[in-house]
Amino acid sequence: MTRHPASLTLLLFAVALMLCLDQLEHQLPWHDAWQALHHTAMPTLAQQVFTLMWLPRQGMAILCGLALGFTGVVMQQALRNPLAEPMTLGIASGATLALSLVTLMAPAWLLVGREWISA
Repeated sequence: MTRHPASLTLLLFAVALMLCLDQLEHQLPWHDAWQALHHTAMPTLAQQVFTLMWLPRQGMAILCGLALGFTGVVMQQALRNPLAEPMTLGIASGATLALSLVTLMAPAWLLVGREWISA
């Protein structure tokens, strides 16, 4: 029996999306969510939470998950190792060590950005 990881991933994504939308529907009915998307004149508190908190967080969660998955696939393909990940290769440990040293020795460098230090 062959397995299709892409179809399984899409199925899990669809299930997660349906659970997320079901939870949203308990907080804000679909009619109110539709009105919040079309910028009503006086939005309710629930509509403001939906447009200013829920939607941006869900969007960023999806984008970050896609980016992490993509970088993992690229790393595995570049190294030709299906088990390659930042923890097994020591990349995450090295980045953590660099951040720890900079935090102790030169905390002003953290203003530049943690991404540049750990890279």
